[in-house]
Formats: sequence, structure tokens, C-alpha cells
Amino acid sequence: MIRPGPHGVGSLQLYIAPDSECDYAALQREHGEALRQIALFDVLVNNADRKAGHCFRAQDARVWAIDHGLTFHTEPKLRTILWDFRGQPIPGGLLSDLKVFRRRLDEESNLRRALLALLEGSEVNALGERLDRLLASPLYPLPPTHHATPWPLY
Repeated sequence: MIRPGPHGVGSLQLYIAPDSECDYAALQREHGEALRQIALFDVLVNNADRKAGHCFRAQDARVWAIDHGLTFHTEPKLRTILWDFRGQPIPGGLLSDLKVFRRRLDEESNLRRALLALLEGSEVNALGERLDRLLASPLYPLPPTHHATPWPLY
């Protein structure tokens, strides 16, 4: 949330306390569907910095993905630890969501106008292109041949 402050405009974030007994391995075992959704989100926004510590289960058992500062670049920069689903088909429900998202991202939509208020036009167009690629070939992508895992992992 953008707020004026005593030293100028800044941002404020809500802190969500993690469940300290749930590490990334437990997330993989117990919350695979949530990680599948996060992995698809990372592909769409071209996340260049997904580490294991950026996904956690809160004390109320909800799964959170945080730290999206390196996203929406026009060049392919996907770097994620979420390669568990590489090459697998995107599940039907998520594929349906992608189709709805594509319709809402058209040139006339409120969603597109809202994104253009926050991003460059080239970044919104690149988002649409990534979305079109996923719809044309509904598989989770394979990692690039170069090192595509953020480091350190946590």
C-alpha cells in the first residue's frame, strides 16, 4: 500500500507470521496444488527471483507467495525454485482461469487499464504474449538451459 510519510512516499506491507514447523519440503508434500498455482503465476509474471523462502504456510494454514519485486520484465527472466511441475499439463481448472484472464486482458478491459496504470505498455503486452504461449501449449515450461534457479534457495 502506497502511503505518504514523514520522509516522502513509501509503502507499507502487512506482516504474515509463518508456521515455523512447515518448511518448503512440507509445503511440497502438503500443498502441491497451491505451489502449482504459484508456479503458473510465476510464469505469467516472469518472476526472476522465486526462492523457497518466498513461499510459506501461515499460522492459519493458508499458503502465501511473497516478494514479487523482479517481475513483468519484457525479456524472459523466469528464475524459480518451482520446477517440480516442468513439462506437466496445466490442470483443467487453472487452464480455464487462464482463458478467462486472457479475455479480461483484451484492449478494452478495466483489467488492462489498471495494469497500464502500474506497468509499461510493453510489459503488459509481454504478459499477454506469455499468456498466449501457455494457452497454445498448456504445459508448465521447462527450465532454460542456463542456471535458472535463484540462489541462495532461501
